[in-house]
Formats: sequence, C-alpha cells, structure tokens
Amino acid sequence: MVWVRQDSRTQGGGRRTGPGEGTVEERFRAFDRNGDGKLTPDEVPNERLFKRLDTNADGVVTLDEARAALRRRP
Repeated sequence: MVWVRQDSRTQGGGRRTGPGEGTVEERFRAFDRNGDGKLTPDEVPNERLFKRLDTNADGVVTLDEARAALRRRP
C-alpha cells in the first residue's frame, strides 16, 4: 500500500503558488525571478501594480513596500 498525503499541500492538483495566490511573501517570491529580494518593472507584469507597490518611486519594490502597499488596498 502507498501512503498519500491528504492535506492542504496536495489540494489543487499539486499546483505551486503563483503570483496572484498565497501570502504577500509567497506572491513576492513568485514575482522575484532572479531572487535578489527586489522587484523591478520587468518582473511585475502589470505597470499599474508596480507603480502602486513602488511607494518611494525608486524603481524597485522591496518586500516591506509590497506589504505596506497591499495592506492599504481597498
């Protein structure tokens, strides 16, 4: 007999968390393709979203900026 895990990690057909799903940290890591801990405009597919997240307008989004911006969303 084979043991098969039956919890939330296997729900959804084994899908991995994508940019629009999960916690802010999970979504941030999904967007951060090069793993440098910062999001640049080429890593965020939506220009309006990038501008909303880049609260200090320095051209990169840190995890702290993303948390703050998404906490303020309506």
